[in-house]
Amino acid sequence: MTRRVVWEQQTSEDYAVLDGGTMTTAGGLVLAGREDGTMVAYDAQTGSILKTIQTGSAMMAAPMTFEVGGKQYVSVLCGHGGMFLNFLGTAALDYINEDRILTFAIDGAPETPTPPRRTPPAFRVEPPLARNGSPELVQAGRTLFITHCARCHTLNTPAISSDLTRSSAIYSIETLDAILLRGALSSAGMGKFDEVLTERDLHSIQAYLVNETWNAYQEERGNARKPRERF
Repeated sequence: MTRRVVWEQQTSEDYAVLDGGTMTTAGGLVLAGREDGTMVAYDAQTGSILKTIQTGSAMMAAPMTFEVGGKQYVSVLCGHGGMFLNFLGTAALDYINEDRILTFAIDGAPETPTPPRRTPPAFRVEPPLARNGSPELVQAGRTLFITHCARCHTLNTPAISSDLTRSSAIYSIETLDAILLRGALSSAGMGKFDEVLTERDLHSIQAYLVNETWNAYQEERGNARKPRERF
């Protein structure tokens, strides 16, 4: 056994994604899915790409193969999940993140059905609360958000959890207190943080989220006013 690399292929680039595992068949294929939605078939001897299929679904699992009635099939479990909840770099950024099992065959359908595309979110209305914190308070809120919230919530990007810059909850300290300190949404999977956050921390987090919402609102207004390029 020489333990040398025979071939290698770059998969997803520039993103913190978890591409699917590989499967090798007796017929000389290596099959692997990617979080960008691509199922790839490689030549097991050379590593060259033989076929790519865009599915519209992130693939984190390894494919498996089975035979029924003398016909071989390849199946893979699809859907972005796990601890990394941001959809950047994955098919779930453009398509609804549906849990699916896709099955392929040599003489199967020529096109793989994709989930529905995401519809662009509506433009924000003007936030009902003015920026309400000093730069120091906003920075403190940012630190608290990154420490306790960002593992589930992303801002201005589709993700498994809600984008809090589009949530009315951030405008009320009483609502934030009920959710973060008293567990009002525990039954929906949003645990309480009363052991690590204080009432004072809520004001910092609110200041940060309101500031981010105003930034997003003003950026949207600026982009809407830009003239379209003519080609």
